[in-house]
Amino acid sequence: MENMSGVDMNTVAAHYGQISMLGSLLGAKYFTLEGKDTWTDFEKAQREIQLNPKNPMLIVNKSPRKYEIRDFDVVEQKLKTNPLTNVTSVVFNPGTPTEAEASIVAGNAFAPVTDEVIFESIQPGASKHIFANGRALLTKVNIANQQQVDIITALIKALQAQKDSIISTMKANEKKVSDYEEALLKSKKELNATDNGGSVEIVIGQN
Repeated sequence: MENMSGVDMNTVAAHYGQISMLGSLLGAKYFTLEGKDTWTDFEKAQREIQLNPKNPMLIVNKSPRKYEIRDFDVVEQKLKTNPLTNVTSVVFNPGTPTEAEASIVAGNAFAPVTDEVIFESIQPGASKHIFANGRALLTKVNIANQQQVDIITALIKALQAQKDSIISTMKANEKKVSDYEEALLKSKKELNATDNGGSVEIVIGQN
């Protein structure tokens, strides 16, 4: 049985508790998760290096990523039955850029905050999952973000060691040349002190 809006009222009647729970989010928030590259023009930079082998720029093999929790205020809700799938959902903020759907027959209308779901959610082009437990989501997401921080920190440490090596080589090069110049200057001073006013005596051997 459908009402004037095309909503399957039999499904609604069988899931009053679930709908009531979802309805309580009016005036609250729901959360989604989004993964983004931190190096926004990475592919462009990588391509420019590949096309110009003489480009001195150093680049990593991929951009680090960050995982952002997005929160949305629920300001409107409505029931909707998809005529193709016959799935009845509660629609949050219908007709707006923040529109999202939660099925009322899914057992749990919101995605569980598990490692598997988090991993799936942060993949490029992943479908949007809706989360209700912001605190649990924060804990999982911060673990993923910290892993990225640890990777970057290890890379910085490796690059710093290489930087220090180059700086050390620069200093060693400077010392070699400076030591030679100092020794050469000292040698000239010693020569000037014993050359009898600047003249050099040349002795021609006799047979």
